[in-house]
Amino acid sequence: MSGDKRIIGSNEVNKDESSNTYSIEYYLKEEELADYVPEIGDVAAWAPVPARVSRFRKSELAEGYYILSVEAEPDENAEGFYSSGKIKITDKFEWKYEDRQLYYHPKIWGVRRAVEADVKKGAKNIYKKTAKLKDFIFKNYQDDSGLQGSADYDESPFSTKNHPTIKLIGQKREVTHFIAVFYSSRKAKYLKRFAGINGRFPSELDVYNGGVPGKWRLLKQKLESHLHEGKAYVKVTRVFGYAWGGRWDPDKCIGYWKSWELGGVKEG
Repeated sequence: MSGDKRIIGSNEVNKDESSNTYSIEYYLKEEELADYVPEIGDVAAWAPVPARVSRFRKSELAEGYYILSVEAEPDENAEGFYSSGKIKITDKFEWKYEDRQLYYHPKIWGVRRAVEADVKKGAKNIYKKTAKLKDFIFKNYQDDSGLQGSADYDESPFSTKNHPTIKLIGQKREVTHFIAVFYSSRKAKYLKRFAGINGRFPSELDVYNGGVPGKWRLLKQKLESHLHEGKAYVKVTRVFGYAWGGRWDPDKCIGYWKSWELGGVKEG
């Protein structure tokens, strides 16, 4: 499986006082598992030395997607050994998923806490009950004859047509972040302009819901110089946030990127 796009990162070597073990991880769709799940004792053709599979672990990442972790131990008698081969640096992708907390701030619904003046005016809270001190109320309640008001999404990065439910207000939730690392021969001055929401991810990454417009948004990008075999490259690290419970609004998030390396900017 030399150069397999489903491999996460690169092979790892684990050492202790008596032996070495080798490990590799694959990101797989459910229908691909049968082709990748090994038997104990199978030749580990991906290892840097002749080795056989000693253990593996299959973990469900999301519905229909799995991480398969495989470990192997050296075996001089392992048949069919071959090296993992050499991959061009610009064809190399590294990535990972991380869960990070997202606070659903009241302002994304146009909501604030009630103060004494609001209570005296008879404001209603967001649940249509008479507001008490520090209840959540809509900021525009005074524009409503019933003193209730309604959601205002002016400060929300989410689409009004696909917005998280107000039941999440004031809560912290674990939300998936996707981190991708790759190397480019492009100039940094063009790469730095990458921004916005998907767009399209490279097929090598096969991102969860990556084909659904507005589900992923660039949160952070880092560019670093990298010298490889005497040539200069740019190491690109990008962090994307998942729109759990909704979709990002392209009008508030700089729009959709058109090119994975250059965003919506043409190279001049």
